[in-house]
Formats: sequence, C-alpha cells, structure tokens
Amino acid sequence: MKTAGMKLWAFLGLLALLPGCGWRSWQASYHMVRAEHAAAKAYELRVKKDSHDARLALYKKACDDSVAAYQLSPSVFTLTRIEMAQDACFRVENHDAREMFLEFMTRYEAEHPTEVTYGDAFPQLEA
Repeated sequence: MKTAGMKLWAFLGLLALLPGCGWRSWQASYHMVRAEHAAAKAYELRVKKDSHDARLALYKKACDDSVAAYQLSPSVFTLTRIEMAQDACFRVENHDAREMFLEFMTRYEAEHPTEVTYGDAFPQLEA
C-alpha cells in the first residue's frame, strides 16, 4: 500500500516538472477559473438587473484574479479570457490592468492569427 502512494507522489512530482505543468501554471489556472466564475456570476446579476454594487465586487474579483493569473503564467490565457479580463478591469475602472490586457491582446492576436480568425474552441479547423 505504501509503494502505491509513493508511486503516485513520484508521478505527480515528475508531472510538475513538465513544461506548462509547474506550480505557477497550476496557480495561474486556479486564478483563471476563479476569474471566469466571478465574471459569469457578474453577468448573471446584470441580466437579472441585480445590485450594481454586487456586480462591481464580482468584476473586481475577476479583474484581480486575472491579473494574478497573468503575473503567474500568461500561457493560461486564450483570446476569450483576455477579452473577459480587460472587460472586468474596465468595469471597475482599473485602467492600468485594462491597459496591460489590451497590450497583451494585441501581442496575442499577432502570435495566434488562427485563433483570431476561428475562435479558441476549435483552432485546428480550416475553412
């Protein structure tokens, strides 16, 4: 029983050494999921015409988590995520973060032209 547990930990340790699987990437992915969740909740409140203050708190959380994810590992972003992040930062008037995401979007679009054309769901499809 102990060897099975040790093998699992050894496997997880080796997995963390792979590119894109490091601790920073995991943390960035965690922040990105939190940001997406907060932005989706804020959008739901907007559709329901709920409190503006409640929406702003969620947009602030989305902006802050997006900034944290970007600082940890920009590779977790897709074009849709960058647009969500800059929109959340715009809504809470965090101009520095919004400007950072707009610049990132410009670089990202230049580096990923297929995603810009076809979207991030199925970038391998050709017209």
